Amino acid sequence: MQTVPSFTRETIFKFYRFLIKVTENWFNLRLLHTYRDIVWQAGFNKIIVIDVGAHHGETIDFFLGHFDIESILAFEPSRRSFQIVEAKHRDTPKVTLYNMAVGKTKTVKVFYEMAVTEMSSLIAPDNIGLRNRLKKQLLHTDLAVNGSHEVPVTTLDELQTRWEFIDRDIICKIDTEGYELSALLGAQSFLSSENRIVLQIEIHRDKTRKYLEPQIDELLLNQSYQRIAERRHYMDPTVVDVIYVSKEF
Repeated sequence: MQTVPSFTRETIFKFYRFLIKVTENWFNLRLLHTYRDIVWQAGFNKIIVIDVGAHHGETIDFFLGHFDIESILAFEPSRRSFQIVEAKHRDTPKVTLYNMAVGKTKTVKVFYEMAVTEMSSLIAPDNIGLRNRLKKQLLHTDLAVNGSHEVPVTTLDELQTRWEFIDRDIICKIDTEGYELSALLGAQSFLSSENRIVLQIEIHRDKTRKYLEPQIDELLLNQSYQRIAERRHYMDPTVVDVIYVSKEF
């Protein structure tokens, strides 16, 4: 099998990132309408945003640009993505950045870097499904740059013990390339708190991860969360962001 020249792969990656940027604007516009309904109609104030999977700071920019936010706690395990978001927001007074992952328990795990950084994850890609095969190829092309490395993992429950969330309204976005359920399993006390909480969870419906959606639904239903909206990703129809609200609503 003939190897695709690296310059061709680079061109494909750049074009892919361009398309992501274009479609991201459409996605954010629909997301803005959803959050305006929640924040304004529910009378949110003293809002804390927890950004699990901060990437290059897109969610940070979104909330700072449209809402009166008290503080943002952002977690990004990728070394390269963290350098980008840190360069943008290390001096932003309301933003606290963590170069670490969020999961079920406090531990250390291997993180896999991808050439298309949105696909970087704590989960190693396998050969099942087109997306995973693409990720394996991207990981292979990326080994000389970063490949994989260990990262510390914290939990949302641990975060709750270190921060005062009393009388705060919380928006928590979790986008971890298939690791979302693990992050929620480490958030049982956080989810059952008396705060009004909005969860924005990235859900994958490709054949390798579609089993996670009913488990996430069941976990949140048991915590009396209600599913109120879906926002589909334009670049990948198998990926949606689902919005849940806590029983305090």
